[in-house]
Amino acid sequence: MTRNKIRKSLSGVLLPVTLCTLLTSGTTAWSAEEENPLLWSQEFNEKSGSKPDPKYWNYDLGDGRGWGNRELQLYTNVNAKTTGRGVLAITALQISPKKKQICYYGYCEWSSARITTKNKVWIKYGNIEARIQMPAGTGTWPAFWMLGQNIDAVSWPTSGEIDITEGLGRTPFLNYATIHGPGYSGGSSIGARYLNPKKLSEGFHIYGINWSEDSIEWTFDGEVIFMQSKELITPRVWVFNQPFSLILNVAMGGEFGGEVGKDAKSGLQMKVDWIRVKKFNGQGEVDIQTSPSS
Repeated sequence: MTRNKIRKSLSGVLLPVTLCTLLTSGTTAWSAEEENPLLWSQEFNEKSGSKPDPKYWNYDLGDGRGWGNRELQLYTNVNAKTTGRGVLAITALQISPKKKQICYYGYCEWSSARITTKNKVWIKYGNIEARIQMPAGTGTWPAFWMLGQNIDAVSWPTSGEIDITEGLGRTPFLNYATIHGPGYSGGSSIGARYLNPKKLSEGFHIYGINWSEDSIEWTFDGEVIFMQSKELITPRVWVFNQPFSLILNVAMGGEFGGEVGKDAKSGLQMKVDWIRVKKFNGQGEVDIQTSPSS
């Protein structure tokens, strides 16, 4: 079973970050693209109601007994579909008790989706970005994140986790950037919060990482907001020099998501315009499996 996202209270979990000022190098757009070519992308241009391409995406299903965090959602294979306007929408829906679907806590309250490229697309290093509009509503917990290829062999957190972005409906201006590994997971994770002047649900933003051997930079709308490296976390073990899979999901409630508020309306959506993986400083590999697992 895939890693359960475990979080404790907001206090002391993540470190503050100061936005770095970037210098203009004068490199032309065409030469930058030539140096860092596109390796893989998802543009979600399929017709309305299409599911994510099964060549690349799997579904995590069920309630996962709260996914290690006492979450409320039941993951299905129908809550992630394209809109017909070049966007993938992950939709959280309230479930009527009349349907009598049982979760670990009783009648299921919400359905949602969690999709992953595990065993279909593995990524090692590079510039990884997605253009996303976060959902609104207290208790929502959308995320674009990654898990290490060896998770089934060594389990989480030894396998490592890279949270490219997480959003919380209860802190609607904050973007969370985090890593988890052995000795620095859950409430002891290493990360930062970036404060945006507007709610993240009010528009699309580009969330990304520049991932190299022994270091990761997080970006927000193209600007570096946080950096971690093997050197900085020593003597803790750096577990991010292996392939990782991508995950997109919307969780509801839980210890990190918080209590679901009345402003969290059925039908709320995390909208994903595109995902793009490019080389970064000459590094980056994408392994697309020729025989996808079920």
